[in-house]
Amino acid sequence: MSTGDIFQIGLIAAGGVLIFVGDKIHVPNLLNLGVATIGFGVVAMGAGAVLKRRIEFREKNRAVGVTYRGLAAAAWGLLLALFGVAIMGAAAASVLGMRDALLEVVKAHPGLLVAPLGLVMILRGIAGVIGPDDTRRSIWSALSQAVYRFGGLILLAFGVLTVVLAIWDLRSPGTLRRLVESLASSALALLEQVG
Repeated sequence: MSTGDIFQIGLIAAGGVLIFVGDKIHVPNLLNLGVATIGFGVVAMGAGAVLKRRIEFREKNRAVGVTYRGLAAAAWGLLLALFGVAIMGAAAASVLGMRDALLEVVKAHPGLLVAPLGLVMILRGIAGVIGPDDTRRSIWSALSQAVYRFGGLILLAFGVLTVVLAIWDLRSPGTLRRLVESLASSALALLEQVG
């Protein structure tokens, strides 16, 4: 375990302690500081993955973790950094008393929320298409990797579509809401015909 890994884990653990203490002594800003510290730890993990071009995830049912290298690791790193920034932003909005105003802005312009979700799908899709390192050479392993990569390709396509819809909604407010309402009414009409 490297010094950077210990730092990242330490930040997340410290954030957890701050949240626990802030909740127990009823100090909301201490709780928010804990949330922001966890967010910073997640950003540090993402930055570490981008800089090292390597990230490993442990799985319960496997003796060894799943390792991503190169562009796949960078995609995971950017995804984690984006997630960490969102966590820190939520904590900052709460501390500054802007949470309700921010929610109103997102309700009025859902593309502001949908675009980052699309970016998350794109980054996860890239990591899926490239796939993790796999030293196993069995037919089952090759088949599971093909399915995993195909799933990544689908997620990548949905991510691009989501970002396009978000940009469209930001340029023409209400577009996304009308699209969702139209799809919902079409789905309900279809269900009524079937049922």
